[in-house]
Amino acid sequence: MSEREPDQQIGEEATPDLESRLQGLEEQLNSRQETILRLMADIENIRRRQVEREALMRQDAVADCVGKLLKVRDNLARAVAAEGTDGLRDGVQLTLASFDAALTELNVRRLETVGQQFDPHLHEALGHDEHTDAEDGTVLEEYLPGYQIANQMIRPALVKVARRTDLA
Repeated sequence: MSEREPDQQIGEEATPDLESRLQGLEEQLNSRQETILRLMADIENIRRRQVEREALMRQDAVADCVGKLLKVRDNLARAVAAEGTDGLRDGVQLTLASFDAALTELNVRRLETVGQQFDPHLHEALGHDEHTDAEDGTVLEEYLPGYQIANQMIRPALVKVARRTDLA
């Protein structure tokens, strides 16, 4: 029995140490769980603020665009109110110029077409015209202008393209 007594003594002495160690580990676990919950809340707040920021940026962009187009609307109203056909024509010309200015302010670029080589990324061919004096694939006529902003196509130009008749 004396041989077992030291084992029992070691076990009895180790029990309070294990209990305090277990309590320490539980406290660490609770602390880390709280940290994780706080971090998850922070991430959710960041995500929510980002969504709000993006919505405000879109709203600002639309407001800027509409502000520029309102100048065009004002000129249309003046053209409608003008007396006589000369006043109407002048009003429409002024409106067109202000609309083009608004597009320029918005960094919208009108595509150059006539005399350019046909590019399916920039042009949409509505027809061909057989020519001997124009290079094959040259844009001869523009039916509707194309526009792009930066490298993003807004609308391709609708064009007529030359087709050489003397090529065999």
